[in-house]
Amino acid sequence: MGLHYNRDLFAQAGLDPDSPPTTWDEVRQYAQQISERTGKAGYAQMAINNTGGWQLTAQSVARGGRTQVDNVDGSAQSTIDNPGTRATLEFLHQLRWVDDSFGSKVDLDWGTINQEFAAGNIGMYTSGSDVYTALVRDFGLAPDAYGLTVVPTEGADPGTLGGGTSR
Repeated sequence: MGLHYNRDLFAQAGLDPDSPPTTWDEVRQYAQQISERTGKAGYAQMAINNTGGWQLTAQSVARGGRTQVDNVDGSAQSTIDNPGTRATLEFLHQLRWVDDSFGSKVDLDWGTINQEFAAGNIGMYTSGSDVYTALVRDFGLAPDAYGLTVVPTEGADPGTLGGGTSR
């Protein structure tokens, strides 16, 4: 997972493209500044076609939460009601309904968020860190506009999703 950011929108908003946010609070502040100064979504997140749960889980884990625990007998137990998930949902609420920096498109998936980002309509989003080729080759992003940094982590026992399967 990575935090993708548009270096051009950062510059247009008066942010240093060489100093991306390192905390979720900074992501929120940067998103608000991008939105206010450019009229573009400062931050967006995928929500449809099996991407919403992935993104919620990734951000919950980054905040120290876990959405599932595996039991010794092979079964699993949902643990979605945890501080990391609550912090993620509050973060999204603040961006959309308090700061108005989330943008109006909430029906994004992998392809559409990449298209919107490459078109310069989104300042930041989280996704797998392997999308550079698709952004440039398939969606026309100027290579110099692309920025990638680590997903912020906070709380007790934070982590990042690596993807794949253990089998």
